[in-house]
Amino acid sequence: MSTQPHPLIKDEVLELNVRLLANLTLIVLPLHVLTAVGLFAVYGTSIRSGRLVLASMVATLLVYLISRTRHGEIAINLFIIELFVLAMAVIYINADAFSAITAVLPIYTASMFRSMKRLIITSALTLVSVFALSRLIPGDWKEIFGILMLLGITTVVIVIRTNLLTRVEIQVRRRNQQLAESEARFRATIDAGVGVFFLLKAVRDAAGEVEDFIIVDSNARALAQTHLTYEEMIGKRMSLLVPDSHQRDLFVQCRGVLERRKSLLSETLMN
Repeated sequence: MSTQPHPLIKDEVLELNVRLLANLTLIVLPLHVLTAVGLFAVYGTSIRSGRLVLASMVATLLVYLISRTRHGEIAINLFIIELFVLAMAVIYINADAFSAITAVLPIYTASMFRSMKRLIITSALTLVSVFALSRLIPGDWKEIFGILMLLGITTVVIVIRTNLLTRVEIQVRRRNQQLAESEARFRATIDAGVGVFFLLKAVRDAAGEVEDFIIVDSNARALAQTHLTYEEMIGKRMSLLVPDSHQRDLFVQCRGVLERRKSLLSETLMN
């Protein structure tokens, strides 16, 4: 079974969350199978907890299958609902150790959320599922208040994480916008210049000596004079593009500029 997200999922955070969800379901599925087999072997098919684990296994498999589609976020929502309902049902039949483990998982899964809208929808669906389960399984549901408290704690965790993620995203978006604007101004400046412009990166040998330069960028005038396209020039070594008659002189000039820059930088730091 693959855990790679669907190719149409482009968001990096969502892609990571879906991959984590797929891995988690693949871990939970065999545990469900072993638990159900053990319960049925000891108590028979009449035991309620065995049927519950079996139903949870089917639900987990459904979540995994949905996580493999382009609707990965739906799988995350379904998984958190399944865990809440399973936690409540297990607490109802007094399986303390298993219910404790199951109750912790929703808090972990809650960290996958980013959208407050989806949080509200998931919380509402969870409460509806709880109400439906309380109607299907008669009994004393006084432990439901503990589960609702768990839902409240999870909500707080989600709100805090969503707030932090929103702040980080705003900062990253602002920084990317500033970089894009700076790049646009830089491009407009060099293209408007009357001279030839090359942005070079030094290539060094094992001893650290500069042996060549790679062309990283250039302006329109440079392309016109060399009769090369942008794709043909960028990323190529200068020695492959410059005629042999001019190669040595141009290399010495470029290396001299690099050395003068290092000298000026050292003087600036010393001052």
